[in-house]
Parts: sequence; C-alpha cells; structure tokens
Amino acid sequence: MNFFQRLRSQFQWLTPLLVSAALFCFSSGPLRWLDPTAGTFDAGVLQVPILAAVWWFFAVAVAWAGLRASFPTLDDWIDAGHWKEAWQLAASHDDRRFALLYVAGVLAALFTSYLIILITIALLL
Repeated sequence: MNFFQRLRSQFQWLTPLLVSAALFCFSSGPLRWLDPTAGTFDAGVLQVPILAAVWWFFAVAVAWAGLRASFPTLDDWIDAGHWKEAWQLAASHDDRRFALLYVAGVLAALFTSYLIILITIALLL
C-alpha cells in the first residue's frame, strides 16, 4: 500500500473533515460569483446546500472518530489484515463511555447551531 492509501485506511475520519473544511473555506468565491450579495444580508438559498454538505461531512468525521475511539482495532478488522477475536475488538467500558459522550456532545452542538441559525433566519424575516 502506498502512503495515501495507508493514510486513508487508518484515518477514515480525516477525509470528510478535510472536505468539510475545504468546502466551507472555498465556497464563498463561487457563491459571490453567482450572487454578489450572498452572505451579506442573509443566509440565502445558495448557502443551505453548502452548509448541509459541510455539516454532513463533519458528522461523518465525528462518527468515524467515535468508532475509532470505541474499537481501536476496527481498521484491522475492516482491512481484513489481522483478524481479532470479538473480545479484543472492543475497548474498555470507560473508553466507550467517553466516545459516546464525545459523539453525543458534538452532535448536540451541531443540532444547537442548526437551531440557532434557523431561529436567526426566522427573526430576520
């Protein structure tokens, strides 16, 4: 396996996180080309699909990070490189609780930010 394949197989959460960050950072140019007032007065129709894609990729990255924290040998199991017994796949209970709290916290933060944006848009209308 070359370097990039190994990097992608070991860090599944990194790819959607990078795509999410790149989409968020570089979408302003094409949006302003399509609509010069985009993002100036309100969050318009053009921003909704881009923000939805950013949130989706970020949620996928959080899910992969949570799976990685819960099952440290998951990559070996997925890649079928080194098969482990079922009891060796799972992390300790403390790690599972931490991973569950981490994923729940991040998803709650995403949901809260989504609600704040919706409430702000509703108040501006």
